[in-house]
Amino acid sequence: MGLLFGGGSGVDHGLLLCCYFAKLNIQSWLLLGTGVSRGEAAYVLTLRPLPDQLAAAPVYDVWDPLTGQKYSTCDSFSPVQEVYCLMNAENVSIYLSTVN
Repeated sequence: MGLLFGGGSGVDHGLLLCCYFAKLNIQSWLLLGTGVSRGEAAYVLTLRPLPDQLAAAPVYDVWDPLTGQKYSTCDSFSPVQEVYCLMNAENVSIYLSTVN
């Protein structure tokens, strides 16, 4: 009930958004790191399906599960500062990278 009334952490909302994308057959990862305005934060990284995967490089988007905003990984206005961990149902990858 907490998620319905604005409760729950960013991680809770991120997990819920990852499950939603999984149901839509969109490859997604829960991204844990730091954000510009809120410090420790959770985001969702998705692989954008393109009509012709052979001709173009893969395109990734970052979703803020608390605001619903979508950012390109190339966007200079993305709120993601550092990435600590990417996880999905298949794997967990631990990083420490600064995004500038």
